[in-house]
Amino acid sequence: MIPLEIGGGTSVVGLRANLDSRDYAYTLTPLDKHQATITEDKHLLFGSVKTHKLVQTLATYGIRDARISNDNGEETIELGSLGARIIVGCERTLIETGGNESLRLMLRDAVVSLLTEL
Repeated sequence: MIPLEIGGGTSVVGLRANLDSRDYAYTLTPLDKHQATITEDKHLLFGSVKTHKLVQTLATYGIRDARISNDNGEETIELGSLGARIIVGCERTLIETGGNESLRLMLRDAVVSLLTEL
């Protein structure tokens, strides 16, 4: 494993394994012993999406009719003319485009541009 420093002496690394704890000793074992392989994961993204900044970013993509609403701790950005919406919550961001893949990719790029890449 190669940790990645994210600043200020803080480093991160990703790992998937079972943690066995016996007699104050900790042992990591593969999740499935028959399929234990090393894979290269995608870069992780973290951060909070500020909806007003997202609306400004969408304007640079030519989307100027975005409306923000709050519901149950999530903020929804309605894109009326495109028939799409972006739902931003604490643990997820959901992009609904009604099956328009090119629009989904464009909206995804707008959201990702506001996040920090590890």
